[in-house]
Amino acid sequence: MEIRYILSVLSVAIFVIYFFKSKCSRQSYLLFVLYFSPFIDLTVTNVSLGSFTVFDAVSYFALLFTIPDFGLSRRRTKTYFILFFMLLLIVFIGSIQSEFVKNSLIEIVKFIPIFIYANLLVTEYFENPLFIPSFIRGLKFGCIAAVAFLIVQLVIGSKFTFYPYLNQNILDSNVIRYPSYFQDPQMFSQFMAMSAFLFLVKVSDEPKKQNLNYAFFVVIIFMIFLSGGRSGFLGLCVGMFVVVIAGRNKFRFYIIAACVAIYLAVIFFPAYFSMFNRQEGYDEAIIVRQKIWAEVLTTFIHNPLLGIGMGNYGSYVELHSLDGYYVIDGEMVYYGTENGYLKILVETGILGFVAAFAFIFIPVIKAIVSHFKKINNQNVYYIIGAVLSWMTAFSTLYTLSDKRTVVLLTSLICILIASSKRIEGIHEQ
Repeated sequence: MEIRYILSVLSVAIFVIYFFKSKCSRQSYLLFVLYFSPFIDLTVTNVSLGSFTVFDAVSYFALLFTIPDFGLSRRRTKTYFILFFMLLLIVFIGSIQSEFVKNSLIEIVKFIPIFIYANLLVTEYFENPLFIPSFIRGLKFGCIAAVAFLIVQLVIGSKFTFYPYLNQNILDSNVIRYPSYFQDPQMFSQFMAMSAFLFLVKVSDEPKKQNLNYAFFVVIIFMIFLSGGRSGFLGLCVGMFVVVIAGRNKFRFYIIAACVAIYLAVIFFPAYFSMFNRQEGYDEAIIVRQKIWAEVLTTFIHNPLLGIGMGNYGSYVELHSLDGYYVIDGEMVYYGTENGYLKILVETGILGFVAAFAFIFIPVIKAIVSHFKKINNQNVYYIIGAVLSWMTAFSTLYTLSDKRTVVLLTSLICILIASSKRIEGIHEQ
């Protein structure tokens, strides 16, 4: 049995034991997801049984014991409940009228757990505001674990991994693009870019702890460079632009210091930074992607309202496209959409696209308006910076297939929802 299956089964078993021994089932579920984040995307079933992950399994298990919690926050989050059922209805109708009904319905079943997680998280915020600092620390743990994992890879190589094989872009011009505990270095870079902003959030009044967070922020930037992920780095830059504009002078100083340190490292150790040694140039990358985007848009035009069904693009390309995939070790691997927005658009149509991104835009706008009117909490801008970081990188790669990224993004959105309701817990700066 592969190591990833052993780890996934052990993770679920540990969760069940921990869940029953814990006094607060809702909180135990949330903390487990955070502190076991390196393992939550590992599959507990094979492809023929839907490739359900550890996160899916523990979420549905927790649902059996936390159903009453779904009524606690319903009044405060009525808008999001309505959005969820609208989106669920849209993707369900799109699935049953698609060419690959079974495949699409399985994707919907795998899509629901993130809403279980989000609802229980928001409920915990409302019921226990003091949970927020410990929750932020839990989110940071996944990032710290990723750094530790990459350090081991620097010593023994990329063979240190959960997976039987890694994405083919690991090696580029004989320079290793390190993926940490992810399968794809681009996924890793986007995850780290989002996580970096968590280390700017102030959860303690102790200067030493905050300075340690700033130091780790710089370390994360180095990790992004080691991954060679251009999209993650660009996302980080966009998010940091928001922080620089909305933040205070001291953060501008830290950002400049970090840039100088990174510049010197790149100058003296260029071989370790694959981002600057990529075999594929920017112009070549754009040409390839434009061809893929044109094909995706053509498919969307033929299925504008409801799309081709959630999770169906790979099957659709295999059936209808002659050159939309390549072959590795005798297996067809489709190119994908090379753009997360286009993937959601082509699979769920314009209706699903609008409903899905309303979950992001509404909390961001409400948080900004709320804090302009009532209180200027700098932490909100760090969270918004993290969300914008993901939105930028999402334009080049669909990352919602990885539950670790989905959980992190959902957590950030839930923090914004809580902040707009003036939930206390994160210290103001």
